[in-house]
Amino acid sequence: MQNLIFSLNATLPVFLVMVVGYALGQFGFLPPAFCKASDRLTFKVTLPLMLFLDMGSVDILHDFRPRFVLFCFAATLVGILTVWVGAKRFLKDKTLVGEFVQAGYRSSAAVLGVAFIQNIYGSAGMAPLMILGSVPLFNIFAVLILMLESPEQRGVPDPKQLLRGVATNPILLGIVFGTVYALLPFTLPQIATKTISSIASLTTPLSLLSIGASFEGTKAIKKLGPTLAAAFIKTVGLAAVFLPCAVALGFRNEELVALLIMLGSPTTPSAYVMSRNMGHEGVLTSSCIALTTLLSALTLTGWLSMARMVRGQILTLKSEDYILAARNLDTKAVSIMLKHLIPNCMGIIIVSLSMAIPNAIFSEAFLSFLGIGLAAPLTSLGQLISTGIQEMQNYPYQLIIPSAVISLLMLSLQLIGDGLRDAVDPKLRR
Repeated sequence: MQNLIFSLNATLPVFLVMVVGYALGQFGFLPPAFCKASDRLTFKVTLPLMLFLDMGSVDILHDFRPRFVLFCFAATLVGILTVWVGAKRFLKDKTLVGEFVQAGYRSSAAVLGVAFIQNIYGSAGMAPLMILGSVPLFNIFAVLILMLESPEQRGVPDPKQLLRGVATNPILLGIVFGTVYALLPFTLPQIATKTISSIASLTTPLSLLSIGASFEGTKAIKKLGPTLAAAFIKTVGLAAVFLPCAVALGFRNEELVALLIMLGSPTTPSAYVMSRNMGHEGVLTSSCIALTTLLSALTLTGWLSMARMVRGQILTLKSEDYILAARNLDTKAVSIMLKHLIPNCMGIIIVSLSMAIPNAIFSEAFLSFLGIGLAAPLTSLGQLISTGIQEMQNYPYQLIIPSAVISLLMLSLQLIGDGLRDAVDPKLRR
């Protein structure tokens, strides 16, 4: 519960700033001209300075763990390429490929990640090394993908033009200069550091306000399918694939938490700025940022809870007679894991997921009921119930129907979870 409260405190303000930006845009305080200038300022100045500070603060030489950094690098690379190939294969609207891929893999690792890990361990832990292994790839591939998949791109791009675009990109220049600075034996004067930090701190609020002010509900609804798919990949899919691989390779404790942040944290707001400044519409990206920000408060803590339960089950199973017998017969560890441990853990995993899904639905409905969930014209069960209460005396069905739907949905998912548990549990199949 403490981690959930921290996640809400970390992610809800981000979402609320976007809501404030939307309101200010509707009242004319943030006109399109301001949003355009803000995006350009962020892309050219504040975001490169923020990345310069992020990379410059990484202590590359101290406590360097090459195996962990290499895994972060490999997981990021494989994840990006997989999402990119899948998007080109399955997305019907090919103009959305660039935005979809970036929104599906690019995490807010440097901002939310460090804060989340500090809340759990009291220090940054493995976050700097995770940033070193992933953030440069995040930004390098964002530039390449957005250039290659730009709707304005016609035919095969000229290699010289592509190379020039990469070499002069402000984002990549910030990463390169920050990495070089991290290796230098001296630091900048405190006055210069504070000045750069003050300018860099404008990146997130400017991005979020621009996202909110530029939000177009009608266009967002038309892209709801790709938005949900990218949000699922970002908050659940990548972590579900690579966390088990990390466990199998021997990573534990703070290493796993750092990997969870790298794989499952929400899409970074700077993704919207890059997409807008590199010829993309930005609607899909802004929708994914809003949705993953809301979902991550639930999924990040959900992964931690599930990992705790699975670890306890594994420790219990390891002392069972059939596991000890398999070890005495010199059965390989991988075979024991695949044949015995994972099948016997599936029951608790299915139950955990069957509880997590209705909990997530109910939490989103509760937030929307309070008025801090999805903004109009998007809707949800919580928003419908909130509207129904206001009209309860005249039109009671507006309250009864969504209340009945959410109740039946909760019950149905619970029954499905129980059925799946009985189907996959080896003990119940005997």
